[in-house]
Amino acid sequence: QFSADVDTVNLTSDPVSESVSSMRFYKRMQKYSNGLIVHYGNVNTDKPLYVISGKACDNIGVDADFCRIVAYDWLGKGYRIDLAMTCDIEILSKIPDCKDKVVSKMYPTFKAIVDDELNIETMYFGDMKKRAKKGIVRCYDKAKQLDLSGCLMQRIEIENKGKNAMSATKRIANDNSIQSVMNSKFMIDVDWYKEI
Repeated sequence: QFSADVDTVNLTSDPVSESVSSMRFYKRMQKYSNGLIVHYGNVNTDKPLYVISGKACDNIGVDADFCRIVAYDWLGKGYRIDLAMTCDIEILSKIPDCKDKVVSKMYPTFKAIVDDELNIETMYFGDMKKRAKKGIVRCYDKAKQLDLSGCLMQRIEIENKGKNAMSATKRIANDNSIQSVMNSKFMIDVDWYKEI
């Protein structure tokens, strides 16, 4: 998601619906058929907030060229960009034993959320109190989130916000791979992680 001047962004045709915004500080939101959501009506800025989900990224074609347009042509303020890696191997049970192998200055703390049977559902790296400004790393079972049975789909997701988001956007725009940008922000120094 990013904010930019409304007359510089050309992503959409007409919105398919309009309603009260679900985003704090914004009054209204418009949803488009490609999955894009635009929030506007913030008294602190005249720039709308553009939210592009994974589905919308696929529909729009978000790639290095798109990031280059956001970062340099639209002069968008990169507010948040999530970088994710979905794995078809078991990682949630392995990560707690590797906490001391995490290479990251941004996300020094660790927290695990477990279910009633003490199985790990979600793990967080980073300071939850600073999440709104700096972001966080989240490891979770994507298959469970999507209610897919018999499927192994576990995800490592890095939330980049504020300056970190703009930095990540510009690095991707300058042809750095998403994997290299992720590894520069969060890495576990063990063989199984490096091979994902």
